[in-house]
Amino acid sequence: MSTNTYEDVLNRAQRLTPDEQLRLLEDVAAIVRQRVVARPKHHITEFKGLGKEIWQKIDVEKYIEEERKSIITLLEVLVHPVRNGDVILAQRYRDLLFDTEGLSTMILDRTIAEEAARLRASHNIRTPDSIQMATAISEGASFFLTNDLRLPSLPNLKTLVLEHLK
Repeated sequence: MSTNTYEDVLNRAQRLTPDEQLRLLEDVAAIVRQRVVARPKHHITEFKGLGKEIWQKIDVEKYIEEERKSIITLLEVLVHPVRNGDVILAQRYRDLLFDTEGLSTMILDRTIAEEAARLRASHNIRTPDSIQMATAISEGASFFLTNDLRLPSLPNLKTLVLEHLK
């Protein structure tokens, strides 16, 4: 599409009513969705041993005590690959979090924050973990996958530790 055509379409869209603009946006989004090729989903077993080398020189208990302050899983897992300039490992983590069948990355909202506070109060779970577990509960997850041996299973959420999966 030439610049003139694009600008003409944009100018015309700006003259529409807000309801017409929303309808146009929905229609354009539907057209784009049909054209986008879906990326293949990964299976969780593809990531067995992912990041194992990172933990070889790190006292995991000390790391958990000092570093588990983030509420965003992506931020947590990208620190070491970014620090080491390992773009391949960083991408594998992104693939795991965003392109793995059965895994979803959610946005923190008020409902999740309320549930996280309840979990912290009743199970003495740290804030980052309570947020992640509350998210899993609010989304109806069947289990919570973690590397933290200290996290309990909850009545409505079973905790699975990666190390114990064979």
